[in-house]
Amino acid sequence: MRRAAWLLLVLVTACTTADEQTTASTLPPADDSGPPVVFVALGGGETTGLGLADNLRQAWPQLVFADALPRRAVHVNLASPEATVAQALDAQVPAALELQPTLATVWLTSGDALAATPLTRYERDLETVVVALQEGGAQVLVASGPAGPASVEPYHAAAERVVERTGTELVDLSSLDPDLDAAGHRQVADAFTAALATDPP
Repeated sequence: MRRAAWLLLVLVTACTTADEQTTASTLPPADDSGPPVVFVALGGGETTGLGLADNLRQAWPQLVFADALPRRAVHVNLASPEATVAQALDAQVPAALELQPTLATVWLTSGDALAATPLTRYERDLETVVVALQEGGAQVLVASGPAGPASVEPYHAAAERVVERTGTELVDLSSLDPDLDAAGHRQVADAFTAALATDPP
């Protein structure tokens, strides 16, 4: 009788230990610790993932968020299709600053090229956007490119001048196809990730 009871106890203990090990191995790892990371993306249609089959998963900001940022990070995409810098300054920047971002990406050229925004106004407003985000505590990455119609190139050059004056990070997308498909968004995400690798948030 004692032997039977002892065998039952051994079996119960072994099963409990195995269950605990199985549960421990299937649980996700504990979240990393550190200061908060709040990532906001400002921009136009390229940043919303306009035209993608699943823009919530395939748009490049989501890829950067999923692949390049720590698990404690949060992400809000504030972009809107065909947004100009003036529109972003009016709507996207105040919304971004309310979130107290630590990382902000800015890609605003095609909307202004389409609207034929005067270059001096574009450059002034873009610098205001960047400086506002910097003063709000964010690390700012500004995209330039991809190459497109001749009408967009002066805006790329203006964006690069703003980057130089403000000391932000330029993400050069000039080699990409302007018609961004899912593979193109992956390339954009890789370019932003490479920029972050040299200066992580």
